[in-house]
Amino acid sequence: MLDIEQALNNILESILPLGAESVDIAEAGGRILAEEIRADSDVPYSDNSAMDGYALRAEDIRGASDAAPARLTVLEDVPAGTVPTKTIVPGTASRIMTGAPVPDGADAVLMVEHTKKLDGEMLALASIEPGANIRRAGEDIKKGTLLFNAGRELSAADIGMVASAGYARPLVYRRPVVGVISTGDEVMEPSAPAGRGKVRNSNSYTLLALCAAVGAAPKYLGIVADSRPALETAFSSAAESCDVIITTGGVSVGDFDLVKAVLGDLGKINFWKINMKPGKPLAFGTLGGKPLFGLPGNPVSTMVAFEMFVRPSLLKMMGVREILRPRLQAKLACEIIEKPSRVKIIRGVASRKKTGVTVTTTGEQGSGILMSMSLANCLIVMPDGVGKLKKGDIADIIPLDNFPL
Repeated sequence: MLDIEQALNNILESILPLGAESVDIAEAGGRILAEEIRADSDVPYSDNSAMDGYALRAEDIRGASDAAPARLTVLEDVPAGTVPTKTIVPGTASRIMTGAPVPDGADAVLMVEHTKKLDGEMLALASIEPGANIRRAGEDIKKGTLLFNAGRELSAADIGMVASAGYARPLVYRRPVVGVISTGDEVMEPSAPAGRGKVRNSNSYTLLALCAAVGAAPKYLGIVADSRPALETAFSSAAESCDVIITTGGVSVGDFDLVKAVLGDLGKINFWKINMKPGKPLAFGTLGGKPLFGLPGNPVSTMVAFEMFVRPSLLKMMGVREILRPRLQAKLACEIIEKPSRVKIIRGVASRKKTGVTVTTTGEQGSGILMSMSLANCLIVMPDGVGKLKKGDIADIIPLDNFPL
């Protein structure tokens, strides 16, 4: 029986990042950079106005006030997107809009609220210091600055930075196409009426959502009956059209072994027992050179196995540097009693308090109780050989996506 860490290391050793592709910047949000991003110019490119007002020399309006305004000749209007044509000299100003380049000779911008417009002139009703209301060239980004390294997931703010740096089509890692297959004559689509001996296909749709949440491109390949020709056709087709294949069902001892036989014939597959509960049976290998994960059929086992093994593998394929969820510690708000064998992955609900993080279980922990995963915001890790954790003990937890910040 393999330890969790040993199994994960074995898997990750065979996983490589996919190739890169250039995408339109409008579609790059959430993607993983495959190149470093450096600014091709200063941002802002030149000194520009932070306000609507008048570009002028601060010295010309020193001491100005409502009672004693300073009168200046207006040379021109400088809207955003245009370039000033006049140089500011003593006794002059140019009307300027937010974002417009500051004219040569000006060292400040007086807000329009502190002015009065006249015919060809303006009155300054306040004084300001040199540099006031001017955004300097390179204030945000200096030319040549390294903004992001490869491996960064691009947020909305990052996209703005990439655009400012002049990258219209950044290079990002490809999203793995993940084919999801459910097997078994008993499995039916959610639209089918419930019936004795049948089970609705919750696993496939759970896995599709999990893959999408990671940033992969899930592809539903349907339910495949317990027929050798049908299984061979489905698995071979998946290997041709997908980067990764996930199957559910048929990997535990005592299950109908047709799935295992077909996978063993078509690819190089290892059927492992993992020192973990739930999720003890796991198949991993390659089919047509593509990674294949054969997950157990119980819904909770499927999700836990995905979290522990598939998720980090997909992230590595997408070029992500930090592929493992962090481990935190929390104080137990309840007692947990389990059989001491294997590492137990308990579904938990954590909350933050002034004294730290506390956690309790979601209730019943059977591998078929999908509600336990729906309620959970973390996984409590109960070590091998430990059968009891007392209320108040400190436990290791793995935060999930909905973990409280």
